[in-house]
Amino acid sequence: MEDSAAVSVAQGGVILAEMMMLLVVMDVLLAWLQTDERHWPRRGTHFLVAPLLIGPRIVLSRVPTAGWDISPIVLVLLLTVFRVWWSS
Repeated sequence: MEDSAAVSVAQGGVILAEMMMLLVVMDVLLAWLQTDERHWPRRGTHFLVAPLLIGPRIVLSRVPTAGWDISPIVLVLLLTVFRVWWSS
């Protein structure tokens, strides 16, 4: 019984990480189409993704990126590492 519970928790973590990656990609794509994050549907994706981008943006503020916001890429990489680590 314990093994099946551990497997379902692991699957839940993987699904959560994949859903967050999808939200990040959707937010980036919507940012190109709709620059104002106060309007729907960007408001929803921005509300969910913005708190996760705070950490990468703080770290990347010390790195010269020539004005590019690469924090979504870093977040997707971190979520991928989490997904691989969580599923193993």
